[in-house]
Amino acid sequence: AVAVPNQPKSKAIMRIAPADEDDPCTCTARLVGPGDVRPLPPPPPTRGGRGGGPLEIGPASPAAHDRDDSAGRRARLRRRAGDVKSSFPGRRGVLSVLCLMLTILVAAAIAITSIMGSRGTAAPRGGDEPNPPPLPDTMRLYAPPRTKEEAEEMRAEIERIASDPTVTWEDFAAGSGEGDDAAESTPANRTARPRPDGYPEFTYTTERHFSSRRAALLFAPGTYEGLDFEVGYYTSVVGLGRRPGDVLFAECARGPHVPALEKYADRPPRGSGLDTFWRSMENVAVEADEGTRWTVSQAAPMRRVHVMGDLNLYDGDSWVSGGVAANCVVDGTVNLGGQQQWLFRNVRVGRGVENGSWSVVLVGCTGSLREESDGVSGGPSVTREDSPAVRVEKPYIVLQRPAGRIDEGTTDGEASKISSAS
Repeated sequence: AVAVPNQPKSKAIMRIAPADEDDPCTCTARLVGPGDVRPLPPPPPTRGGRGGGPLEIGPASPAAHDRDDSAGRRARLRRRAGDVKSSFPGRRGVLSVLCLMLTILVAAAIAITSIMGSRGTAAPRGGDEPNPPPLPDTMRLYAPPRTKEEAEEMRAEIERIASDPTVTWEDFAAGSGEGDDAAESTPANRTARPRPDGYPEFTYTTERHFSSRRAALLFAPGTYEGLDFEVGYYTSVVGLGRRPGDVLFAECARGPHVPALEKYADRPPRGSGLDTFWRSMENVAVEADEGTRWTVSQAAPMRRVHVMGDLNLYDGDSWVSGGVAANCVVDGTVNLGGQQQWLFRNVRVGRGVENGSWSVVLVGCTGSLREESDGVSGGPSVTREDSPAVRVEKPYIVLQRPAGRIDEGTTDGEASKISSAS
């Protein structure tokens, strides 16, 4: 209903009806009422080429208004009833909703089963993960040995699972260390060749350079006496104490160490460390008679280690290609040997940093350090940043149990627990 101009108290009714039953989209609008009817020009043709009828306007009489208003109310009621009816899904709609709900339930069940299966061990009540966690075969947790026999058994196991393979001079000279010749080498045709002067009795090899073997050696707090072992490819040595000194390798010749590899095949008898990658040592203290030897190149960091002696980052005249030592204490001398480059971060040095080939970087270090140098006049380039604005170190893990045996006489309530620290 709209107001008619010049007649404030009157109303007009506009009716809209299809102009063509075959084309319900084309409509005619008409204002019905007494008085003069003023036809309007027909609207422009639609896209389909059809036009609607004329629009006629006139004042509406009260009777016409009441009659049309009643018809309008009935039409509105019918539309509302149709809307209510259409809001309820039919049989097909109900089936579609049920199928959708069933699909969602099946997907949720599959997801929950997958998550529970990937955990391997069901979590105890309360939602906590088991602690200590179940360790995979690639991780070994050791306690300090009580006898020399236990120390020897531990060393033999570590050499077997974590150290690089070795070859003796006799086997190498007879062909067993030189690829295809090994297939033709038998006790009958081997020719004994004396070991040249300066050649070691055996050498570690790079056989596991590209290997799927992995090893993480976890050491509970305590003292490990007489334990010497080589840290091989894809091996991490990790102490579980709150301080590096809580896990101490003492009364040993070398402790955990990395020598030059392939001393029979690569610039013999020097060997090489150019591809001695992918190994690490952290959160331990080493007191070895020969010092701590770490002849590595990239991706072989030493972190949070107390070297109670000299730190030798070389092995004789072998070639080596850089690395990193962070958050460490070296009581003696840091000897770079022929290292191409090295980064020291937050390291306290007792008796100086010596040698090196190309570049030495000291960040946040203290103690007896080298002066900065551009390397032009000789020796490596030395860069120092004594007071860095930011220092960030890698977190470490600790065993929440006093030093002692961790594999005997424990109950569920006394089991050793592992947590993180920083």
